[in-house]
Amino acid sequence: MRVFVKIVKKLFKIPACQLLYGSGLLYLFLKLIYARRKNFPVVIIYYHRFTHNPDDQLDNRPSVTHRTSDLIESLRFMKRFFQVISLDEAVARLKQGRPFTRPSVVLTVDDGYRDNYDILFPVLKDEKVTATIFLTTDLIGTNHRVWNEALAEAFLKTKKTELHLPGMFQTENFSIKNRQQKRRVYVKISEHLKDLPSQERESYVRFVEQELDPDYRNKQPVMLSWDQVREMRQAGIAFGAHTATHPILTRLAHEDAREEIARSKNKIEQELQERVKHFAIPNGRREDFNRVLEEDCRKMGFESICTTQFGCNEKSQDRWRLKRISHDLPISLFAINVTRAFLRGSHS
Repeated sequence: MRVFVKIVKKLFKIPACQLLYGSGLLYLFLKLIYARRKNFPVVIIYYHRFTHNPDDQLDNRPSVTHRTSDLIESLRFMKRFFQVISLDEAVARLKQGRPFTRPSVVLTVDDGYRDNYDILFPVLKDEKVTATIFLTTDLIGTNHRVWNEALAEAFLKTKKTELHLPGMFQTENFSIKNRQQKRRVYVKISEHLKDLPSQERESYVRFVEQELDPDYRNKQPVMLSWDQVREMRQAGIAFGAHTATHPILTRLAHEDAREEIARSKNKIEQELQERVKHFAIPNGRREDFNRVLEEDCRKMGFESICTTQFGCNEKSQDRWRLKRISHDLPISLFAINVTRAFLRGSHS
């Protein structure tokens, strides 16, 4: 019954959002809200990857991979209705207790994929907006990948049509004859592996790779290089820490988790010769972080910590657990979600 209710809600949700967005009713509603309020919260958007064609990516969900045309449309929507500001400015206002007198949004990107330079960077320059990119530093400038990207590439480059996975799922044999089947199996495996301890997860990824026996000839880097990072920084793009290897921190011993954060911060500061002020929690859920690690971040000199919890930010204390919203599609759904996030703030 619960699944049925979810399906019904989804069926009605998208058309309702498209009606509000396409008819101009959302625009009128926002104008009414702006006229009645003096202070606003700030909403932070987060992305990961970008592509010209989502079919080229195994994980093409909008929360993971964003098409260039959708990115441009969403940026123009945000520029029309909101003030797009930097994370530095947003955190400074929160820290000082200065209210946002205009509805403001911040753009952030997690991990540090090469497409942030090839695709996102030119779009940001064309649209004259900035973003903060959180780097998984041990992968920058290397041919290594975050574990889920390594898993996806193995699926894309295998010639096998069947995958045998004993012990993990009720079904042990999976058909992977085409891209759609590979995508379905990949998502199933990655969702299962996400919460495992790092060593256990990496071990299973290696096992799946061996089973798939991918052809890795002509393997290309998928992460940013440090030269690209420096070029983007000179153009006004900011960078924050996202750990060294992207583990779920609460699955590590405290000293190891602390070292992951510190090593990421120190590496960026060494490469860019400036202080790193912002940190984003890998995975970003409430259970992926704790108060001890938050205190460690304060002592390291960070000024903010980003989560992936939905909502807005308006209080000084918010900067230690900044809420962010992912970019859903279609654009009408994203527009409604941004508006919902703003409405969660105070009504002063």
